[in-house]
Amino acid sequence: MLKTRRNHRILVVDDDSMNVEIIEEILGDNYILETANSGEQALEIAGVFRPDLILLDIMMGGIDGYEVCRRIRKNPNLSLTKIILVSAKQMLSDRLDGYTAGADEYISKPFDPDELRAKITVFLRLKFVEEVEKTKSDLISIFSHETKTPLHAIIGFANLLESNKNLETSDYEAIEYIKKSSRQLLELIEKTILLANLRTDTKLKMDIVDLMQCFKGLKKHILLELDYVNFSITENTTDKPVLIFGNYEMLVMAFSCLVSSFSKLPTDSVSVSAECAIDELNSNAILTFSATGSTIQIRERDTLFNDFQVDDVLHHGGGDGVGLALLKHIVEIHNGTVTVLNNNNDEFSCFKIMLPLLQ
Repeated sequence: MLKTRRNHRILVVDDDSMNVEIIEEILGDNYILETANSGEQALEIAGVFRPDLILLDIMMGGIDGYEVCRRIRKNPNLSLTKIILVSAKQMLSDRLDGYTAGADEYISKPFDPDELRAKITVFLRLKFVEEVEKTKSDLISIFSHETKTPLHAIIGFANLLESNKNLETSDYEAIEYIKKSSRQLLELIEKTILLANLRTDTKLKMDIVDLMQCFKGLKKHILLELDYVNFSITENTTDKPVLIFGNYEMLVMAFSCLVSSFSKLPTDSVSVSAECAIDELNSNAILTFSATGSTIQIRERDTLFNDFQVDDVLHHGGGDGVGLALLKHIVEIHNGTVTVLNNNNDEFSCFKIMLPLLQ
């Protein structure tokens, strides 16, 4: 639970000095307060003060609280600032206008001090969570993009070294290990970037897609990108096209994430079979991916598809914490579902994906 702290900044905006004094009396011991007696002054102070939360009156001389709200929401430096409208206006339409303008909450005057404190605590906690999530997302994005260039250089120079015919066998083995490790890390970075993009913007270019062609694309992807893994994929599918409305590249990526999650476990023989069936009654395509010689182990079934889920940070298979999350995001963007069938309590070797057929 977030405790009130002196370094939380609150801007109080009201042209009635008595109202300002009341709020200062209620909050002054727990927060850093700044005040403004007009909308224009509030905007000027907010740009410098960078408040965590604004208590904003609506009816003021000059620009009103609604307009202040709208302008605050256009300022990228204040994008996470929480705004609570505090007003004597009590009509539902007034509240709706406030929410439309960008306010997070609405409190009617006269207000209860305990309710005001409670709501401030809630929205400060929400802002803190959003700041942490934004920081994590920014760090992931920066790290991912800045790492791709040197990785491509490592792979390129490894290829140059490999072309030297005068090296010892052990040298070629070391170069191959460098290339393999670099490809795995590059794959993880690309998946991480894609996952971050899908979380913030789920708009994909959709078209008619034949799932049988996706299987062929998956085979090609496995051959080109996962050639360091010894496994085979067998199709046992319907003979006719299985058409859905979707994005071909993203579906192939989703399926390869699942195959990759199986294949990254420490085993010498992994076989993955993919089967497609049609549920005509419910107008769904049912894709079943089954693995032999490998299982995905995790203690918490409910968190299997969580972003960056890892059962054992020190010993997990590289990248599987991102791959399964990416699989779930892509399937859900296509209005589908993905479920797992387990052999034992903590081992998963069969995944079922359901996607709506083209109507």
